[in-house]
Amino acid sequence: MCLCRMRRWGTESLLRKCCDCTTKTFTTSGTYGILQSVLLALRTEDGMEQQEHIQKLADEYYEEGRARFFDHKLEEAAMLVQNALHLYKKCDDMLKYATALNMLGVIYGATGNETMAVDYLVEGLECAIDYQLNNITTLFYNNIGSRYQELGEHEKAIDYFLKSARELQNPTCIKEERHRSWALITYLNLAVSYYELNLYELSYKYLEQAERQLDEEVEEMYYYTVLIFKCRLLWQMGKGDYVEAAKYMTESAIQEIKRGSKEYPAMRKIAELMYILGDIDNAYKFINVYTRNSFDYNSKYRLFELTKSYPQIEKILYQSIQKQQRQKSIFITLLLIIALLLGVAILFVFKQKRKLAFQNTVIEKQNQVLTDKTKCIEDTNQALLEAHHIKDIVLGQLIAGNANSIIYAEKIRKDICRKLKIKDYEGIKAAFEKPVDADRAFFSNIDNVILSIFPNFIDRFNSLLKEECRIVLKSKDSLVPEVRIFALIRLGISKNDDIAKCLNYSVSTVKCYKSKIMNASSLTNDEFYARLMQITFNEVS
Repeated sequence: MCLCRMRRWGTESLLRKCCDCTTKTFTTSGTYGILQSVLLALRTEDGMEQQEHIQKLADEYYEEGRARFFDHKLEEAAMLVQNALHLYKKCDDMLKYATALNMLGVIYGATGNETMAVDYLVEGLECAIDYQLNNITTLFYNNIGSRYQELGEHEKAIDYFLKSARELQNPTCIKEERHRSWALITYLNLAVSYYELNLYELSYKYLEQAERQLDEEVEEMYYYTVLIFKCRLLWQMGKGDYVEAAKYMTESAIQEIKRGSKEYPAMRKIAELMYILGDIDNAYKFINVYTRNSFDYNSKYRLFELTKSYPQIEKILYQSIQKQQRQKSIFITLLLIIALLLGVAILFVFKQKRKLAFQNTVIEKQNQVLTDKTKCIEDTNQALLEAHHIKDIVLGQLIAGNANSIIYAEKIRKDICRKLKIKDYEGIKAAFEKPVDADRAFFSNIDNVILSIFPNFIDRFNSLLKEECRIVLKSKDSLVPEVRIFALIRLGISKNDDIAKCLNYSVSTVKCYKSKIMNASSLTNDEFYARLMQITFNEVS
């Protein structure tokens, strides 16, 4: 870390003190003063007077060069200090000559020309040693070490910093007004280089020595420079206190704004602290404020300071943005994949739904077919059951009727035999001409069969007729001809001829009875016959 620039940790105030070596503050008369001095020197003929004017002209060149340096006009500063260097050598003022060499080393270091910077500093160191300028030897050791530190050669840098520390113990150097500032910077440089070599304990040792140099006389900016480095070091050692650093640097930035400063060095330090803390967004925000100020006021020195901090912050921010972009790309890709899978799933569900609907339709049709078949089977079973029941009843009535017929036939045979014996031929003839008892027995058998099969037939049959036309039986065991005809229709004998033969009626008689009943009903013929066929054998009246 250069004493004159403190590129990483320093401030402009520190730079001004370091470059003001052993020379006292001269009144800068500007360009007009330089020209006036040149004219005076040319007009002077006396040697002593000419020497004084050369000395004065050299001092004005030097001070004007320093002023241009602090205005960040580095090329003009280098030209003016070189002019002063040649004049100091002409006057044999080796102290100021060495001081000018130091200033040139600082200027060329600020321009990035490390070769020229080191050459001037080494020449200045040799001059200081040759002429025993012990009060500024430490300055050259420190600045040469800073050059190696900037190049990353920390072992060489430490050698020069240690030499600078030893020179600080020289009584001549101790008497210097800026001894405390030089000591602070030397120890801080040692702490920084040891830190870069990961020798944190040694770094902390020299940092403590640097802290002991802090007092009221040391500029305020030194405090936050030391503090931020201390926080960074303690962070690496696991003991960071960044809250205190942030607080102090923020107060420094506020004070800079209040006193009307056109540049805010504290902004860069706050940005560096945010970078250490990992708050890249705020670090980038503060470093941009610092950058804009540097550009607005054409501060080449401040822009040079950015070469360390800005690329690191921007790199991390870029990596963070790239990471976010990658995460966003991954998220969008996953979202698209999910949307695609969702679309495929919806399409699959839709197809499955259509397939299921088709299958449901097929199942419904099959169920309907099964229902119809079941109904058909039930009807068939009912019909079979009914037929079986009718068969049982008819068979029983047939057996009983056959037995009665045999008994009746036997009775007639006996009656005829008896009448033959007594030769009652008229009685035999009358018995065969009027078989009233046989007809009555026949209808009685039919009625018994019907009522046995359909116990509630007369009630159900009457429900098909108008109320005023309903049939009232004289005997519950004997049916009237109309009911008897429709009972045979219910049993399945539907043709008029068959009914007429079964009941020993004429066809016209059957038709007459049927018309009478149909007229007595409010139903149509189809409805009447449909409901007639719904009368079941197992209904109880």
